[in-house]
Amino acid sequence: MWQAVKNEGNELFKESHFADALEKYNQAIDLNPEVPTYYCNRAFCHTKMENHGLAIEDAGVALEGPDPDPNSDPEPEPEPDPDPHRHPLPHRHPNPKPNPDPNPHPNAEVALEP
Repeated sequence: MWQAVKNEGNELFKESHFADALEKYNQAIDLNPEVPTYYCNRAFCHTKMENHGLAIEDAGVALEGPDPDPNSDPEPEPEPDPDPHRHPLPHRHPNPKPNPDPNPHPNAEVALEP
């Protein structure tokens, strides 16, 4: 059911009826708050409506997931690192060689000075 509501929101969004689409995404979130796509879609509506603060909030929820239920079991603590002195990143050469190609992206349009 929530997918149908989200799809209605998508159709409204395509027709630039952002406030109506926002309502549909709100309904979809009320029906199933665990779907990050609904928050992304609502964030896009907020962006189109220039509600940038709300867009950022929804984008954050989409990336991090909704707030956990306070009545649910908490996540277990992670196991401690057996080697606390291990560097977390792989070793990288401190001075990598520069790319000899002045235009490393073949589809990029870059104006090079003569």
